[in-house]
Amino acid sequence: SGNVDIGGVGGSAVRFTARGSTTDTTGFSIEGCDSAGATKFLVRDDGAVYFGGTLCSAIDASGTFQLTNANVNGGYAIYTRNSSSTYINALQLSGDGNVGINITPSASVKLLIKGGTADSTATAIQANDSSNADLFYVKNDGNAFLKGRITIGGPQDTNYALYVQDANNRTQGTAQFHINGSGYSCFHWLDATAYYINQNS
Repeated sequence: SGNVDIGGVGGSAVRFTARGSTTDTTGFSIEGCDSAGATKFLVRDDGAVYFGGTLCSAIDASGTFQLTNANVNGGYAIYTRNSSSTYINALQLSGDGNVGINITPSASVKLLIKGGTADSTATAIQANDSSNADLFYVKNDGNAFLKGRITIGGPQDTNYALYVQDANNRTQGTAQFHINGSGYSCFHWLDATAYYINQNS
């Protein structure tokens, strides 16, 4: 039939089969090496795959597929080729679990997204509902849109367009709400006695 079977008979539709000697982590069924004999690719008998001598993928006992980089501080990067035929770092996951989209991950930011422009012609991040209607987005010039009601500092209250919950006794210097204009500011705050509004003009 032209099929090649090593270590046992493979399926009739499979041209090449290499059957391992075990079903665990102690044996390997396939190895690929460079001209100097250095291992570049391995398939372990339990299904784990190694690239460049490093464990990259495996399936655990529950059947969950895992991508793994066994190197200390090792991560993953996906590069794509854009319309200018330039390879870009489209998605990268650091060894600490931080993610960068179109940018190298930051050590202090769990998810960092870099827009493709610095103006309003494109969007850095957006979320839509099941009908594809916009829920929120942030344009690359910093302007944002949010559909619905906002709660800050406490359990959600959908009775108000903007609901701020802060039980602390505030002063003008620590006001719950501060509007900063061109040279002037307006302050709104509450304490246990009253509600205050002040401005510095």
